[in-house]
Amino acid sequence: PRAGQVWFPDSATKTAQALLDFNREGLPLFILANCRGFSGGQRDLFEGILQAGSTIVENLRTYNQPAFVYIPMAGELRGGAWVVVDSKINPDRIECYAERTAKGNVLEPQGLIEIKFRSEELQDCMGRLDPELVNLKAKLQGAKLGNGNPSDIESLQKSIEARTKQLMPLYTQIAIRFAELHDTSLRMAAKGVIRKVVDWDESRSFFYKRLRRRISEDVLAKEIRRVAGEHFTHQSAIELIKKWYLASQAETERAT
Repeated sequence: PRAGQVWFPDSATKTAQALLDFNREGLPLFILANCRGFSGGQRDLFEGILQAGSTIVENLRTYNQPAFVYIPMAGELRGGAWVVVDSKINPDRIECYAERTAKGNVLEPQGLIEIKFRSEELQDCMGRLDPELVNLKAKLQGAKLGNGNPSDIESLQKSIEARTKQLMPLYTQIAIRFAELHDTSLRMAAKGVIRKVVDWDESRSFFYKRLRRRISEDVLAKEIRRVAGEHFTHQSAIELIKKWYLASQAETERAT
């Protein structure tokens, strides 16, 4: 049996081919992103998992229709999948959104604390926050400065080690929870990774209206580029449409 939420060589290849076919047919794209990355076994590498992933990126980069990426309720987007469906690959076409309970980051919280919040940092945190450890370290420091009995110093060191070992599981859970706070959809919106947090109950109505607008804008932008020439970029055409709309609104207000 295969793990869920993972892109394997065959499924990644099918995804890349589907993107290519949708683009050729001029279809808008919706991606419900709930994936923890690509499989990384040796056999998968031989079967072309890296090539399939790069093909997904290339097909998204060249996608010429409106595209939406939505992390659904309780969904997660991590690892290589986080990089592959990034809106910055094709900012003119791809928009990213997330449900309020969704999570996303390159690393899992457990992996993040192994890099950013190692045992040394946890021990330093314990030494600052735990009154018992602070007291034991103060006694140990006083015993060393006062040339205390070696047996007392050894006893204090063992007490510190025992207390640290006792607190380590608790502080590890705190560190994981702290890392999880950086993966929330609100945090993604604050950092500009997604455009907006869209609740699941409102998603159907929101994307229906957003898709209608994007399709209308796309039709107008293509007509403008046909008249002005291909040197006129899609984003420039969209900005021109917005300028015309604001100008027409101003004229309407003056007329009334």
